[in-house]
Amino acid sequence: MFAGNRPPPGWIIDSGRLAEDPRVVGYIQRNCAVRGHCQQRECKRSVYLALDQMQKDGQGLLPMRQVLQTLRCNKLNGCAISWMEEPSLRPTLGMIAHRDHIAIEIRCIGPCKSPAFVTTVAAFIARVQAAKTGGPETLIAQLTEAIPEPCAKCKDTRFWRAGVLWYDPTKNQPLGRKVPFWKEELDHRLQEARFRAAETPMAPGPPPERQPKRRRG
Repeated sequence: MFAGNRPPPGWIIDSGRLAEDPRVVGYIQRNCAVRGHCQQRECKRSVYLALDQMQKDGQGLLPMRQVLQTLRCNKLNGCAISWMEEPSLRPTLGMIAHRDHIAIEIRCIGPCKSPAFVTTVAAFIARVQAAKTGGPETLIAQLTEAIPEPCAKCKDTRFWRAGVLWYDPTKNQPLGRKVPFWKEELDHRLQEARFRAAETPMAPGPPPERQPKRRRG
């Protein structure tokens, strides 16, 4: 579907994070159909956007938000049209796993102000698989819904936010750095974990049986 440091079709790297391309051309690359339907009884207007024709007319770089706002009616009591997006190309966690330039950032935006935590894609997949809330088939656009446990500080699940950090060594990083902070920290943690695993190798065969504790006379 995609290779190297390039994001999936219809996605972009925005300030070091993977995000859907908000322009008309991004919707075309994601093969995303956009339909609208008005709920007001006196209107019942239906709209289907011909995105390919819009691109031919030179409107491919327009933000979709601007397009949808333009198509709303000007009634004094407001517009009741609702929009539905149906993308056909929907990247999953399994498609970005085992790449050292990609990581998952988990943060809580609640009142506790907990610091963000960064982990590898493979570790996040193992975490949600153990909780049976997701796996390699989890959509990138639905990472937050897969987080199984509440925040350790505020004990709430409503404030979770999860995103994909994407490091492209061919482009300038925020603050003029060569390597982003999250990658330096994550590489350091992975290196420490490998050292600990090498120092305590697992013995072959079943684990030794525990000896019962002797009672003191």
